[in-house]
Formats: sequence, C-alpha cells, structure tokens
Amino acid sequence: MRILIVSNSLSGGGAERAMNLLANLFTVKGYEVSTLCVNQSDEDLVHNKSHLIQLSRNWNDGVIPTLKGFIQFLGFVKKWSPQVVILNCDLPELYGAFAFRARNLICVEHVNQPWINRRKVGFVIRKVLQMRKVTWVAVSDHLTIWPFQVKPAAVIENLVGENVDFESVQSLGRGATKKIPLKRIVFIGRFDPQKQPIKVLQIASTLNVPAVFVGQGKLLAEMEKISNELEVDSQFMGFRRNPWDQIRKGDLLIVPSLFEGDGLVVVEAIMRGVPLLISDIPEFRRFRLPDRNYCSDIQEFCEAIGIYQQDIVSLKVASNKRGELRTMRDPERIYNLWHNLLNRFHD
Repeated sequence: MRILIVSNSLSGGGAERAMNLLANLFTVKGYEVSTLCVNQSDEDLVHNKSHLIQLSRNWNDGVIPTLKGFIQFLGFVKKWSPQVVILNCDLPELYGAFAFRARNLICVEHVNQPWINRRKVGFVIRKVLQMRKVTWVAVSDHLTIWPFQVKPAAVIENLVGENVDFESVQSLGRGATKKIPLKRIVFIGRFDPQKQPIKVLQIASTLNVPAVFVGQGKLLAEMEKISNELEVDSQFMGFRRNPWDQIRKGDLLIVPSLFEGDGLVVVEAIMRGVPLLISDIPEFRRFRLPDRNYCSDIQEFCEAIGIYQQDIVSLKVASNKRGELRTMRDPERIYNLWHNLLNRFHD
C-alpha cells in the first residue's frame, strides 16, 4: 500500500515529529511511504526515513506561494497515485480537500480548537472534506471533530520518541535522594496565545527566578519586550531539534496552556522524569497526575513553586505513571491501531 503523509513541515512541533515517527513506523512495517511537507524547514531530531518531498512554500507565506505549493502537491499526487492520504493539521487539510485525485483521505485531529485563527475558512474546508467522506482520527479520546461535534472513526495516540531512554537526562539527578532546589523555570513550545508563554514571564517576574524559553513563534517580539519591562532574567534559546538537551538539574517545566490536544510536551516531560507544573485544564486532567502538579492561574503557579522551591523533585511524576504512558505509546500498539484502520482501504 502506498501512503502519503501530508504534514506542515519536517520540524516545528509535536504534531510534526509524531508524523515523522509514524512515517518511519509504516516504512519499517513494509508500507511504501512518502511524506510531503507543505512548508520548508530544518530537519527534525527524528530523521524521517520515508520518501521526502518539501514544497517551495515557507511559513507565513501569502496566497501566491500557497497556490504554487498546491499545484506542486497536485502534481505529486497525480504522479505517485497514493492509495491513502493522511492529512496532518490545517494547511494539509486545505490541500487535501481540493485535490480530487487524492482518494481515501484520513485527517488527524490534534486539538480541540482547530482552525482557530481562520474559523470560517476551516468550516468550509471541513465541509468539503465531509462531502469527500474523509475518515477522522483523533490523537486523544477527549477530542471530538469540529465543527460537526462527532466522534472520530478511531483514537490513535501519537508516537513519542524513537529508541529513547526516557530517563537518560542524567543532569536531573536520577536516583538522587537529596532535595534539589529550583534554579530556573522552563517553557518548551510555540510562542503562541494558546500556549500562553507570557504567563511564564509573569511568574518569573513575581518570584524573581530566571526563565528559559525553548521554541519560536509569533509572540517572540512581544515576549522580549515584556521581559525587558519586567526585568526578568530570560534566555530565548530559539528552536532546538532536541529541546530536552536544554534541561538542567534544578529546572522546573511550566506548561500554562489555555487548551491542548495531545499535550506532547507534557507526555515527554513525564516520561523523562522532568519536574513540572501544568494548567488545570480537562486536556491535562486526563493524565490523572497528583493535584500538586496542576495550577489554574498565575497565583496558583507561584504558590506551588513557593511550596516546592527547595524540593522540586517532588514535582516529578511517579514511575508507575511513566510506565502507563510508555504502554499507551508503545509502537506495536500504535501500529496495530493504524493497521486495522488502513485495512479498510485495501483495493
């Protein structure tokens, strides 16, 4: 079976990395796989081993480059004639919706508020996809398919990591019995209103602790300005292929998201044994962590940090929870779920 995975880019976030991992898994299992990236980007930490195509479009390009990219996409679909096309996120959905040669479309729902900045456009595109009898896959069982509010055909969690020892961050003091005091708070992810990185600056200012930001996004200039105004000791590390390389002993991960889909940063942090505090939102409550790891607002984040400032190891998640996540994200389990779904599309 020929499978075409259409992704935003090779790197940039958890959804993109998850598709690289999925492409590699399908390739290992004997499928003929191509990954088409609608935007140019650097290579991800996870090397995508499928047949790769990167279109000429760049992030934030306008209408003309988007149309040129769509024409390139149509050319590849015509030439390669995939039996299944997996669409991952907004722009791939747009391309897939109007590529009428593409058959057996599967859309992967990553968040509970897709197309948040272009709701009317997203509504039209998803209506077209619905008419084309798209199959919906969600990455978590709390997600329904917007705007129809229907359940997906399948729930298949994202893959995490590739041959990774999830407790290999030796600098965190693995096995240490002594208390480890807080040295820095850390944010990993997109600088986007959904992720609320500015809250981390406000927390750092209130508590007078250094803050490290690993990522990139449209809020960067505003964050740098606020950091200067609040006189926060901030480091903006930019995009890193492996953001976990920036974690040191004494670091506390803060995840203040307004809403989430799978929450891959939280998943990886738990599996790596990184101390963390996260938003008290339904998407994160599904992880069933201890109440001490959840905070509703800036005041609660500050209060929790104050309580555990001299012993942030207490904010690591217990090993049994890490084991549960490993089981849920086991590549064989994920493959079997996808295999069962793909069997619907055999000619």
